[in-house]
Amino acid sequence: MLRVFLSEGWGADRIWRLMPPDMRNTRSIARPWNYIQAAMGREIDKMLYEETGVHRVVQRRQRRGEEEGEEEGEEEGEEGAPVGGGGPGSPTSTSVEDTQQVLTEADLTTPQLQEIVRIAQGRSRELQQGILGNLAGSRQERQLRWRQRRQDWATQLSQAFATDTGAPMSTRNPIQMLRLLWRSQNAQEEGETTADYNDRVSWQAWNMFARQSQIWVKELEAELEGAEANTIEE
Repeated sequence: MLRVFLSEGWGADRIWRLMPPDMRNTRSIARPWNYIQAAMGREIDKMLYEETGVHRVVQRRQRRGEEEGEEEGEEEGEEGAPVGGGGPGSPTSTSVEDTQQVLTEADLTTPQLQEIVRIAQGRSRELQQGILGNLAGSRQERQLRWRQRRQDWATQLSQAFATDTGAPMSTRNPIQMLRLLWRSQNAQEEGETTADYNDRVSWQAWNMFARQSQIWVKELEAELEGAEANTIEE
């Protein structure tokens, strides 16, 4: 069930609010949905391990000033937005107990989604090379098609944002675009601090981009299968 919520982009706070009152864990007053967030984080760990065979890398908590600086310097590459990753010497979680000790929405869940994006982008590059290796015609035409696919997706975001706000998007960076779009459709909740709201916006943006990155991977896998089949027939 958690994977269904993850695929739909639901946050732990939303799940908690929609639960029947007699099923809620209310031991924490400030953020009573943290236990759901922890469970979602462990489920993402399982998904990463099932896909890659390796455990996630735990990143240190990033200061807010550093995060804002990173947002300003992000550049969109051919595969999309840059992603975070643990550097040499980063500790690796190998047990549920370790995950429970360090898991928070701000510094673990978003990096886990960034890791999913990183894996998906790496897989996309591999698939693209495989497809190009099986092409008899122009490679440039296929590469332009892939680029256009991402541009069409970005255009849809821009159009949705313009519909909501009446203003054009001020960026073409996919993560920034998703942040802006999600903000336009989801106001800060009563009693929610600005910091918590910004964390929620960031989580939602990376969650949506992670799912979209996986969609592109599936499309490329289908293309590669078709290209290999054509090569065999020839």
